[in-house]
Amino acid sequence: SNHGPAYGQSAAVLQKRDALYDMQLEQVQKTWITEKTGYQWVDSFAADLKSGVVLCQLLQALKPGSVKNPKTSKMPFMQMENISNFLTGMKNCGFNEVDLFVTVDLFEAKNMLQVQHCIDKLRIRFGGETIQQTAGSSNSVFDSPSVQGESAQPAAQPQPVAAQPAQPAAQPAAQPAAQP
Repeated sequence: SNHGPAYGQSAAVLQKRDALYDMQLEQVQKTWITEKTGYQWVDSFAADLKSGVVLCQLLQALKPGSVKNPKTSKMPFMQMENISNFLTGMKNCGFNEVDLFVTVDLFEAKNMLQVQHCIDKLRIRFGGETIQQTAGSSNSVFDSPSVQGESAQPAAQPQPVAAQPAQPAAQPAAQPAAQP
């Protein structure tokens, strides 16, 4: 799946996605993975996770028996199999497809933002800290600061304009029936 460089609009989209990658969250994730597995980081986040071994060990530590034991091999197809086994284990643990990544996202470091998202879903599910709640909010998942201010206001009244188009449609149907 090596497609070469992106140009034009595709390159701009990829740059925007890459700009969303959170280096601070990466550090939180590295620390959490080390706490759970004892893994000592050697290279970059993507390079150390590329073989799939660390991810399989992590999922195995969190939920024993949820993933096949990884194969420690330098062979690309074995490493991709490890990543695939991790993703299968995630599905078996009840994670949704939208929370996962595809193998090349990690193996070729094509979409590390999605890899980061997936690992964070795993971290939060298994006791990692969540985003700090704002003061005075309840524990609802939907209590983000942007939603809180809006949810306290009454809903807008429906406009009667939506009901008016239905009336003219009923009148033409009645007229042809009255003519014969």
